[in-house]
Amino acid sequence: MSKFSTTSSTTFFTTLRLVTFFALIFALIIAVGCSTARAERRQLLERMVHLRSGEEREWTSFPERAEGNSHRLTFAAKSNKREATLSVRRVDVKHGWHVKLNGKRLGALFSDENDAIETWRLKPGTILTGENVLEMEATGERVDDVRLGDVWLDDRPFDEVYGECQVEITVKDNQGEPLPCRLTIVNRDGTLVPLGAQSSDRYAVRSGMLYTGDGRAKFGLQAGEYTVHVTRGAEYGLAKIAVLAKLGETFRREVVLPREVDTTGWVSSDTHVHTFTYSRHGDVTIDERMLTIAGEGLELPIATDHNLHIDYEAPARRLGMRKYFTPIVGNEVTTKLGHFNVFPIVGDVDPPDHTAMAWPRIFDNIFKTPQVRIVILNHPRDVHAGYLPFAPKHFNPVAGAQLDKWNLRANAMEVVNSAAQQSDPMLLVSDWMAWLNAGKRIVPIGSSDSHEVARKLVGQGRTYVRCDDADPGAIDVEAAVRSFVDGKVIVSLGLFANIKVNGKAGPGDQVSPEKDDVIVEGEVQGPGWAKATRLSLFLNGERIRTFDVLDDQQSRAGVKARVRWVIPRPLHDGHLSVVAEGPGNTGPHFVIAKAYQPRSKTWRPFLLSVTGAVWLDADRDGRWSSPRQTAARLLNSHRNDRKRLLQELARHDVAVVGQAAHLLAEGGVTLLDEQLSALVGESQPVVKKGFEAYFAAWRISQQARAQ
Repeated sequence: MSKFSTTSSTTFFTTLRLVTFFALIFALIIAVGCSTARAERRQLLERMVHLRSGEEREWTSFPERAEGNSHRLTFAAKSNKREATLSVRRVDVKHGWHVKLNGKRLGALFSDENDAIETWRLKPGTILTGENVLEMEATGERVDDVRLGDVWLDDRPFDEVYGECQVEITVKDNQGEPLPCRLTIVNRDGTLVPLGAQSSDRYAVRSGMLYTGDGRAKFGLQAGEYTVHVTRGAEYGLAKIAVLAKLGETFRREVVLPREVDTTGWVSSDTHVHTFTYSRHGDVTIDERMLTIAGEGLELPIATDHNLHIDYEAPARRLGMRKYFTPIVGNEVTTKLGHFNVFPIVGDVDPPDHTAMAWPRIFDNIFKTPQVRIVILNHPRDVHAGYLPFAPKHFNPVAGAQLDKWNLRANAMEVVNSAAQQSDPMLLVSDWMAWLNAGKRIVPIGSSDSHEVARKLVGQGRTYVRCDDADPGAIDVEAAVRSFVDGKVIVSLGLFANIKVNGKAGPGDQVSPEKDDVIVEGEVQGPGWAKATRLSLFLNGERIRTFDVLDDQQSRAGVKARVRWVIPRPLHDGHLSVVAEGPGNTGPHFVIAKAYQPRSKTWRPFLLSVTGAVWLDADRDGRWSSPRQTAARLLNSHRNDRKRLLQELARHDVAVVGQAAHLLAEGGVTLLDEQLSALVGESQPVVKKGFEAYFAAWRISQQARAQ
């Protein structure tokens, strides 16, 4: 009997365990089925659609014909009872594009040429039961080629979709100290992806980008494979982290971000910095700006909101960022005849009156502001309010002449503006050198003109100024401003060039050669992720020496090339500058924005660095004379003997010849004079080149002014 009871009991419990096991399996299947039903993710459009606003093709990288200026797709669904998430991949969006769902506008695609995924939180009831219509369309007629597609609809809230897993990253410097920096997160396609994080007093966050003020970052992601790029401006290297984000798990990693470019004795400055908080343009708040400045390794930011005096001191201290940089109060004096960044602004003073309609009055208003010492002509090749400062109607680029007879009282000009790039990277550099040839002591400036967190990076274009940089939070502002005024600067867009003449003179210095040869040492540095391909030496605006960087050194971290040039001492004074160039295909962490107002439909991104001028006192008289002054002296000596004048000009360079042509024209000599033309035609090549260059620019200006 007991044996029977034992056997029955064993059978009973075995059966019970099997029933329980299958019940659990069934429940799990039901749960998974319910979960799948609750968390449906559908791809509404797989491919990327080429759309165009306007009639013309924007870039040659797009096909001749677009698929239209809008795209419409339909899909069947059930009405969403809770928040759902819609995502669209967008590439090359510059102007207005809207997204509509069932005839209602969800919002505009953010104007950003980066390859990124943009999302919308769909309120309950936004999706209809039955047929739904999604439309993506242009809102204007300005030329813009875009690619839109890879559209997904997820019936979960945003926080669930982009919180499937967590990523925690800690970034330190070589000494093990936490390092403010930027994380750029892309998927396998290289597309910036939405992050499960929000801007705060620690983070500045946009799709695919997160600035951390303390080197620690935590954010959510959708499960998948990603690459995190960790950077801190162009002085630091690149740490790439492969992330396999698994559902419900946390990915943790600690990295050291190396300093790769030695800028000892040079302070990194961005002289053109905005916030949406005050300029009402872009998207970056004042708090986010403090984090982005620290995260890009800027040490001397100049606040230049439009027609306002803004001080970064209080927000920088409140967020704990003040130790990383020394802010200066400035102002972008935004007029209808050009934009001018001015600094330093000291004390509680009113902004300059920006309503004047002539340069003399504009500069009078600027210099009424006490202690202003730097006035920068911003983006002089860009049209604002219908006015282009360096248009042929107003400017001769060979002579460095302002044709309206307005005195340019600015002492600096932007040669690099990373938010307003030029199709020709050397165009503004040539303009700057032309001003020097004309005798104007203009300082070259690199800036970012950034109004955003992610679209145009703050500090991408920057100016290095000769100054003690041992403590970024306690920079001697007076010393820095003095170096700005003296032209002791280096312009940087991803690269860091330098120059030394006769072993001692650097940017902003004057040197009198003791021998008949002049020794120029050029150098280019950069992080390992940036290439430098060419180093050039310019004398009076003319490229006189070129060095091609060896293939195996172009991507070297730190010093990529050093070169020693020996040039004959010129007959006349001149200005020397070294320019470093490289391709701008650096990856998603340092995207070079396309030309702002392009003059070509073909875009080739570039890296660039330009040194401030070294003033070469070639005639050893103790003072520096410009090519225009040299040309004027020759004209005075040979005013009544043109043949002799041209013979003397042949002993000089193209810059002096061009200035002589300009002075002749200014003095009433027509460049169409048959005798002069015949004499020029019989002259040495340097004379022909100088006169032909000036005449071509003069003719274009005459035509423009006649219209």
